[in-house]
Amino acid sequence: MAKRNFCMTSGIAKDMGEDSLFAYQVTSAMERFVDNDWGTMCGEDFEMNVNAMLTGGRIMGVYKTKLGKIWIINDDALATEQTITVLYPSEY
Repeated sequence: MAKRNFCMTSGIAKDMGEDSLFAYQVTSAMERFVDNDWGTMCGEDFEMNVNAMLTGGRIMGVYKTKLGKIWIINDDALATEQTITVLYPSEY
């Protein structure tokens, strides 16, 4: 199993520190992401994620929260050490 390093942008971290419900929603989204539940996305993005699970590459999840959508991105699904980032779409 790959080692997973989670990071988040300063905007996500700030809002999690100020809002416990939002923090819970982000944590739940992270749990869903590692269980290969990528949230609400179009069919094309879903297929790209499935392909990345087989051949390597970026996986992205999209989740609704009380403060709007968040993205969770893993830059390489097959890497032995993975960096997974939580961010707002505006922070990409």
